[in-house]
Amino acid sequence: MLQGSENVKKDVLKVIVKEGRGQDFEKYCKEKGIFCRRYSLEMLKTRYRAECKLEQLKGAEIFIKSVEDMPKATLD
Repeated sequence: MLQGSENVKKDVLKVIVKEGRGQDFEKYCKEKGIFCRRYSLEMLKTRYRAECKLEQLKGAEIFIKSVEDMPKATLD
């Protein structure tokens, strides 16, 4: 199970990708037809907004550090 995913209820997710795996995650999303957009690039964390059900990210578990609901403030 993806870390942090036990409380995920929405279809817009905040995904933190493992260091150096951002392009792999983007490629996975493109292949699966998942809308994703990078919104933060920090030294150790690359964050994405992914619009999909949590189950759709099962194949990308090797790229993902954690998943949680996108904060409401960022949805507007």
